Amino acid sequence: MTSEISAPEEVVQPEDKQEKPASPVLKELIAELGKLTSGEEKIRRCLDFMRAALSDKTARFKDYWEAKRLCLPMFKEALAAPIRSILWAEYIEISTEARHLKDTLDEQSAFAMEQIDLAILAIEADLEKLDDLVAQTSHWVIPVHCETVRPKKDLYTTLQRELNLLNTLAARVNSFRKEVIRTEMRIRFKNKFFDRLSKAGDKIFPKRKELIRQISTEFLTDVKDFAAKHSSEEALKDIPVFALRDEIKALQILAKELTLDTHAFTETRLELSKYWDFLKECDKERKKEMAEKKEFFKKNVDLIMDKIKPLADRCQSETFTMDEAMKQSNDILSFMKTIELGRDEVYYLKDEISKARTPVFERMRKEQQIREKEIEESQRQRRDKIEDFKRRLQEACDQVLEKSVEELLSLKDELNKQLTALSATHAEKELLEHSLKELRDRIIDKKEKAIASLSDEERNSLQHLKQMVEEWKAQKQEIRTQLETYRKALAGSGFDFEKAMRYRELMDEEKVRLDKANNAIEEIETKIEELENT
Repeated sequence: MTSEISAPEEVVQPEDKQEKPASPVLKELIAELGKLTSGEEKIRRCLDFMRAALSDKTARFKDYWEAKRLCLPMFKEALAAPIRSILWAEYIEISTEARHLKDTLDEQSAFAMEQIDLAILAIEADLEKLDDLVAQTSHWVIPVHCETVRPKKDLYTTLQRELNLLNTLAARVNSFRKEVIRTEMRIRFKNKFFDRLSKAGDKIFPKRKELIRQISTEFLTDVKDFAAKHSSEEALKDIPVFALRDEIKALQILAKELTLDTHAFTETRLELSKYWDFLKECDKERKKEMAEKKEFFKKNVDLIMDKIKPLADRCQSETFTMDEAMKQSNDILSFMKTIELGRDEVYYLKDEISKARTPVFERMRKEQQIREKEIEESQRQRRDKIEDFKRRLQEACDQVLEKSVEELLSLKDELNKQLTALSATHAEKELLEHSLKELRDRIIDKKEKAIASLSDEERNSLQHLKQMVEEWKAQKQEIRTQLETYRKALAGSGFDFEKAMRYRELMDEEKVRLDKANNAIEEIETKIEELENT
């Protein structure tokens, strides 16, 4: 080798000095080198092998180093100077590339180691406050309704809640263990990480194993107790088969949700499967018994039908009343209770009894419709009469100026008689009476205007004044009677707001009329006193 060529910088190899068997590709390289005779060919083959080892998706540094160890002594063999220089340059280039690649991988490995270290620190911190984490874990809820585990509901929820936390921590430990195995780093660093993970696992796995053993034992015991408890004929009579099947399904779902060991899970599935087959056989026997009972029930159904058919024939008659139909129906129902019938047969017979009574119900419905129509017609006629009365009353009010006082009084008396004979509600009559009082007030106003048109001598005649006083007093008494009626109605009935306001308005109007009557009486009595004193 020429003096101007310096030895390349060696790539630092791992500290692990343990000899490992050569890889198949390296053995193949050694075999090829043994067949080659030219030093140039041997070096080129080694360089190609080194380049290929670095070019793989995952660099094979062990193969690279072994090939490099084989290649370097070959430069001492007799080679032409130009060829030696070219091959040495390639050797230097590959060595430099390996060094750069190793540096890059070391940086990546250092970053990965740092992240793994932080993650393990987090697990170690969680394990220091494990009891607090259990208390903070959300309460686990049994996902299905299951009567079998209901007495131990609190125990299962407590154990599974703690197991959920330990399962999470165990999964993290296993995940980081796999990450350490995959990450390229020195063996001593890997051993340190494995040691820390092992210590963390010592705090998790034994406790987790004990909790799994406890919850598995409890659940398997409950499943076996369930199967044993409901295997007797008495138990099957008390609980329907479909309810027991639903309970089996709930237990199967719960077995998947709980953290059970393999033995308990397998035993649970076998026990439930065996009990399911037992229920299947029982169901077959039950169906066979039911088929036999069906024949017996059919005879009883025919016996009842012999009583229902005469009832159906009688119900077709127009003279057969509802009371008679109900009495005979009740007698048949009472007789049904004295003989053995299935649920479906009872429903069928009750439906047949209902169909037998249908003609009577139809007649009653039609009669009810006729009555409703008659009532509706009667209400319509009543409303028409009320509207006719309102119309005549309005016409009388409009004719006050045209007719004489005597005619108006006669018309008022006639309307009073019609109102008395009118079929109307209390509230309707009160409104009509109020309208009639308005007619009376108009008649009184007309009288006053007629008196005003009389001469002073006629207007002041003693007899005439006394007659007017009596009329005003009669009106006053009528107004006071009406006011008392309104007061009693307001005090003794829970009217709604609108109706109460209406009654108060009527009372206010009557009070105004009362004041008017009092003033008129006082004025006329004063005149009478003056005439009597003269």
